[in-house]
Amino acid sequence: MSSNNAGADPVVWGTIGLTAVVLLVVFQISRSIGADFQATLSAFMPSILIVVGAGFAIWKLPLPALPIASFALVVIWPFWWPVIDSIANPGVTSDRFYLNLGGDPWWATLTFKWCVEVVLIAIFGATVIRQRNNYY
Repeated sequence: MSSNNAGADPVVWGTIGLTAVVLLVVFQISRSIGADFQATLSAFMPSILIVVGAGFAIWKLPLPALPIASFALVVIWPFWWPVIDSIANPGVTSDRFYLNLGGDPWWATLTFKWCVEVVLIAIFGATVIRQRNNYY
C-alpha cells in the first residue's frame, strides 16, 4: 500500500474554490450596493438555498412554477431587511450601535418592508387561486 500524498482530493479543492468564488461574488455585490459584507452574506446564503430548492421543486414536482417562485420570494424577502438597513446606515449592520439622528429613508422603514411582504403574499395568493381555477 503506497501513501502518495502528492495532492489533496479534487473534491476538497473544488469546495474551496467554489467557496472562494461565492465569497468574492458576495463581497463585490455588497461593495456595489453599499452594504455591510456580513449582512449581505447572511442574506445571500439562505436566498441561494431557497432558490435552489424552489428550482428543484419546479423541475421535479408536477406543480406550476409561478406559485413556487412567488412563495420563494415571500420567504426570501425578510432575509434582505438587514441589508437594506445596512445601506440606509452607511455600511453598518443593525446589530452594531449606530446613532442615526436623521432617520431612515422611506425605503428602509419597517412599514415599507412589511408592505412589500404583504404585496408578495398577495401575489402568492393570487397565483395559487389562479392555478386552482386553472386560468393558465
